[in-house]
Amino acid sequence: MINDRFVQSRGEPYAAFKAKFDHSVNSVKVVAEYLQKQGHKLQVDGDKMRDSSKEEDKGDIWVLKDDGTPDYRVEVRQLTKEDFTCAEDFRYPLMAHYFCIDWAQLRPKPKFVFIVNKSCTHAAKITCGATVANWLVTNAPRYSSYAVPKDVPEYIAL
Repeated sequence: MINDRFVQSRGEPYAAFKAKFDHSVNSVKVVAEYLQKQGHKLQVDGDKMRDSSKEEDKGDIWVLKDDGTPDYRVEVRQLTKEDFTCAEDFRYPLMAHYFCIDWAQLRPKPKFVFIVNKSCTHAAKITCGATVANWLVTNAPRYSSYAVPKDVPEYIAL
């Protein structure tokens, strides 16, 4: 959650958060284009930053039903230092995909989380729902994160 000075969930300076957000907009657009090519109708909200911590997190992408109402939520994360294309060339045994503190605040939970590589050419698609019970919790240097073994996601070309 944000306000005019810092990101409340992680105590991150607002300027640092905004720089990361601005950089991530392209990954949301690339995933949206991929989903549209798959025949989905979408509502894209991940290219707009909330104005305050009181404003609802609308998610990155909503896949819509035929009548235009939301069907399910899709979240997008970009790894800015990793240029993977598949599990074999992802250099870590685990793929961390969401800070636990941020996941707890999401309503409703997403159906999928797309982890996009540095160049926005490939993504690891992590299915949520019942699989959440199998996610691992890592103790990253400052924040606990959910992770899955690198061979669990479906890897796709964007």
